[in-house]
Amino acid sequence: MARLLLIALALAAATLPALPAEPAFDAFGWLVRGRELAAFDLATGAGPAWKPLTSFAAAPLTLLGDDAAELGWLLIARAGAIAMPLLAGRLATRLLPAGAGRRAAAVAAAVAALSALLIADSFTPLSRQFAIGMAEPLAAALLLAAADRGLDGRWGGAAALLALAGLIRPETLAVLALLAAWSWRRERKREATLAAAALVGALVLWLAPDLIGAGDALTGAGQARQAGDLGPGEGLEAIWRGLTMPLWAAWPLAGYAVVAGRRQGDPRPAALAVAVAVAFAVVAAMAAAGYPGLPRFLLPAAALVTALAGAGAGRLDAAARATAGGRAPALAGAALLALGAGQAAARVADAPAQADSIRAYDDRLGGLDRLLATIGDAPVEGCGRVEVSWFLAETKAAWELGLPVESVTTASAPSGIGPGPVLFLADPDAGAIASPARLPTPLATAGGWAAYAIDCATAASSGNRSATAIGAAAPSRLAAGSGSGAGAGGGLR
Repeated sequence: MARLLLIALALAAATLPALPAEPAFDAFGWLVRGRELAAFDLATGAGPAWKPLTSFAAAPLTLLGDDAAELGWLLIARAGAIAMPLLAGRLATRLLPAGAGRRAAAVAAAVAALSALLIADSFTPLSRQFAIGMAEPLAAALLLAAADRGLDGRWGGAAALLALAGLIRPETLAVLALLAAWSWRRERKREATLAAAALVGALVLWLAPDLIGAGDALTGAGQARQAGDLGPGEGLEAIWRGLTMPLWAAWPLAGYAVVAGRRQGDPRPAALAVAVAVAFAVVAAMAAAGYPGLPRFLLPAAALVTALAGAGAGRLDAAARATAGGRAPALAGAALLALGAGQAAARVADAPAQADSIRAYDDRLGGLDRLLATIGDAPVEGCGRVEVSWFLAETKAAWELGLPVESVTTASAPSGIGPGPVLFLADPDAGAIASPARLPTPLATAGGWAAYAIDCATAASSGNRSATAIGAAAPSRLAAGSGSGAGAGGGLR
């Protein structure tokens, strides 16, 4: 498995120059939290909900400077996303019975890997998650790696990997709890103790930082719940979204792997199916309780389904080559593969539209980069507060300006900018600034963005600037690339 992970890391590194992209809203928030962890000054009361693994992983990256930290996170996230189909293929081959043959193994690996690549997310497509460094594909890779360790009987390693996955997606901790209970029932005291310790450690890492950084251990849970709260029917919606993530053909193939495994005395596919069911149940229950039931929350479970589907395809291939009764499995496999091919073609056809969406997101945030480099630090220090017109730019602005996330908010509309001195950053879609009581002072325009100072101490001396007028000489922390969080960040704390 180590060689596979090295391949994923190398491929991810190759994508950085080939597919440049601004990190996701959440990823910039994790970088800010990482910077605060490195400075022992954590604040978790605003912005994306606290995620332990992503924030702790970002902490050492922030010591490298802004650009290197962003690339470092994209490297980690994309390596996880690339590892996901590779691990699904590996797991599928390992779920085949002894003597299945090389062709069956090749079929299993190919079906699993391709099915994993073609997982659909109606909210945030997998290609977008990959490009902008979202964490759920990494969680899926960790879950698959945990299953791989479990097949080797390395339950300590499996528990550790489940805990790591659970530090991204807390629903995965239910699978870890299931492993602890199963080990205890089988009187494997050492394995049960390791799993329980990993579970407790993960829960501490979820709760303690919020207690320190926001004064309430359940701050993150409250933030997540406020984003959902769509009623009990959301639980059923979450299940339906999860069911439609893999190709439809993956489900009967996965079911065949479970049934065939039980007939042959192999409980491993059924054990993984239980893990999938537990993940679905937890996400559905949380959605019914008011938490959002987004499809990406079920990405780790969907990745397990693709591994089972690959195993089912490999078993069908082995059965088709048997001396007796081979025709029916061959026909069933051909029919399922034909069904999957049609749906796969439809999903691939959507790729150009997704590429355009990723490019538009990158251009929009890239314009903010140019604006912030143009205005420098003085307006931020003189205004004391920053508001943006586009909520997805909040964490980007906080990261680039060295501020805590709570110091950057979104104005409800250009005419509704909050009271007090404020630096307002308007994206191309914000429209004209109109406030009858408070006249803004234009500071700069760049990349389609515009900066306005309202009641700020530096507004009178700043004047109106453009990217062309300032050029590379702007006295900006952004231009210097320090990203240390000093200066303006300290003044606004």
